[in-house]
Amino acid sequence: MTDYSDLSFDWCSEVLTDIGYSIQARRILEPLYKGGANIKLIQNEAYMPAERLLDLPIWKQRIEDSEKMEDTGIRISFSVPSLYRKASKGLNIGYTMWETTRYPREWMGEINSLDRFWVGSEALVKSAKESGVRVPVDAVTACLDTTEWDSEGAGVEFAGLDEDTIVFMYIGSWIPRKNFPDLLTAFACEFDGQSDVALVIKTWGGDNSANFRSQVTGALQGHLNSLQGVSRPKISLIMDILEEKQIMKMLRRANIYTSPSRGEGFDLPLVQAMACGCLPVVNNFLAHGDYVTKDNAILYDWSYTPVYNAAVPLYHAYQQWSAPDLGSYMKSLREAYNIFRDDKDKLKKMTDNARETVQEHYDPVKNADRIATLIREVSENATKGDPTKELVAAPVS
Repeated sequence: MTDYSDLSFDWCSEVLTDIGYSIQARRILEPLYKGGANIKLIQNEAYMPAERLLDLPIWKQRIEDSEKMEDTGIRISFSVPSLYRKASKGLNIGYTMWETTRYPREWMGEINSLDRFWVGSEALVKSAKESGVRVPVDAVTACLDTTEWDSEGAGVEFAGLDEDTIVFMYIGSWIPRKNFPDLLTAFACEFDGQSDVALVIKTWGGDNSANFRSQVTGALQGHLNSLQGVSRPKISLIMDILEEKQIMKMLRRANIYTSPSRGEGFDLPLVQAMACGCLPVVNNFLAHGDYVTKDNAILYDWSYTPVYNAAVPLYHAYQQWSAPDLGSYMKSLREAYNIFRDDKDKLKKMTDNARETVQEHYDPVKNADRIATLIREVSENATKGDPTKELVAAPVS
């Protein structure tokens, strides 16, 4: 176990929810806690609905213990900048994911008031700097424990699909950036009338009520019905809120994971799929470019396009994301099918490469070492440089 007992810092983020920043916060912090780091954990998720909160006794205790601690002098805010709760003294580091070639202009004032800014991938360093971020920018990746996420163990049985069916899978929230229309078009048209393939879509969003589910189902059916003259293959939709162990079992049954997403700052489902032995069919835009190559994935062509019709705040036309080349995407889906069906040696080599890439880039211990190094560097630079950045030593209990 790596020794982090020399580290003291505040961490302000979501902690107890089942989505987004909260999941990654727990994964990032756990190795640091185990290594003896002194962490003041500041819960920042009052805006989250109660039904998304989890009963996590260890993390609740850490939050409670932190309420008795003094500020450490280094605060890391892991959230969108509008939710940062900066410390009045010492160093402030912001840590924010994003999914386009530019961070929002609305955030620049808050980001440039920090001492340092962390982003979720190497590609986002460029996005941050080209957006007008003037403070130092570091890439700090999220992580995944591949001793837990692997291809071993039981998968699930999808209703109506036999064991010989080649299952393509996509996991994404129900927002335009996830690009479900291109997924449906490419899959339905490439596998027109083919009975030995299926697409399983796991999505969520809104209040996940019966009315919302009906809207999503209607939108998918409407798009498929617009593809006239196509005898579409099997397509299944899952909208239940699932625990991560259930997601793991689905990925263990899936054979090919495909993402038509227009942009990702990390893409946790893809990384999970690569760890679980799925063959990826993706593009290499933004964060994907950090870890997908022709040796571990089937890559399709794409082009830059202005962001429009995003249906969520802070996405603007001065930013760009990716537009899949549908012809190339369809060929890539077919190539993955052919590899899975006819070339087991190539399949094994590519899926082994995919898993090894996840182990190399997103191992929690390696990630903790990276964060520890950065915290030590900013602490040392602060004490050598600006005397107004005096660090407050927190007692270690």
